[in-house]
This record gives sequence, structure tokens and C-alpha cells, in this order.
Amino acid sequence: MSVKRQSRPSHGSDTRSSPSVCCYQNASKNSSLELASMNNKRWTKKSKSWLNIRRQRDQKQAIELEFEQLKGELNVNKHMGSDGDAEIVKEVEEIYKGLTEKEEELADLDKFNQTLILRERRTNYPTDPIRTGLLYALKLNINVEMKSNTQNGTEQSSNPPTRWQHQINFEEPKQ
Repeated sequence: MSVKRQSRPSHGSDTRSSPSVCCYQNASKNSSLELASMNNKRWTKKSKSWLNIRRQRDQKQAIELEFEQLKGELNVNKHMGSDGDAEIVKEVEEIYKGLTEKEEELADLDKFNQTLILRERRTNYPTDPIRTGLLYALKLNINVEMKSNTQNGTEQSSNPPTRWQHQINFEEPKQ
């Protein structure tokens, strides 16, 4: 009875480097997916803010249109009400009250819109340098893992350079 041996593939340099290549490919896929999801979140947030601004602009335009219509109606009633009719005078007074209310509402909407724009700028401004620092650290992490292919490389890449730590913590680097 003869036993046939199955041939095994030789463990050459190709099979040893394939896990590191796979790790690098997985890391690059994961980082690109994370970047894409961050980018998608940022764009959805911006599109929502733009939709809110457009909605506010439309409300403002509707109020301005109603304001102009009330002004025109007031002028028509002033010219027609010169006869001294009491009903027309009351109607003109009501229109005038509505006009002043709409003016106040328009001024409030303008203030609110400016407040929202300033708040959005303030919230986005400080996060830009931090985001770029984190992206730099992520790229550095991928490069270190690709070069070292060891657990030590993962430990090294998990600690960002001290320069970035100081910038994230808003401290001056100690030398």
C-alpha cells in the first residue's frame, strides 16, 4: 500500500508578505471608508444648514411680500378714506397694526438668521485644524504599520507625535 503525499506550497517570500499586504489593504480600505463616512456626514450637515437657510430666506421673502401688499392696501385705503367713513378708518388702523407686526417679525427673522450664521461659523472654525491633525495621524498610522509589520508598529502608530498632542490640547510644546 503506497501513500501518496500531497504537495504543499513552499513558504517563499510571496506567502510571507501576503499577510502584511492584506493588512495594508484592509487598513487602507477601512481608512478610506472612515474618510468617506466623515465626508458624507459633513456634507449632510452642510446641506441641512443650507436647507434651513433657504427655508428662512423663503419665509423672509413671504413676509416682505405680505409687507408690501399691506403697504399698498394702506395707501389705497388712505386715498379712498378721505370721505371720513368710520369703517374705513378702522380698517386702515388694523392694516397699519398688521404692518408694524410684520415689520417686527421681519426684523426678528433677520437677527435670528445672522445669529445662526455666526454660530455655524464659530462651531466649524476650531474643528478644522483638529480634523486635519487627526487625518495626518491616521495616515501616519497606516504608514508605520505598513513599514514595520509588527505589533511594535501598531503601538508606535497609536501614539501621535507630541507636536500634534500639544496642538490638540492647545498647549505650547515644551522644549
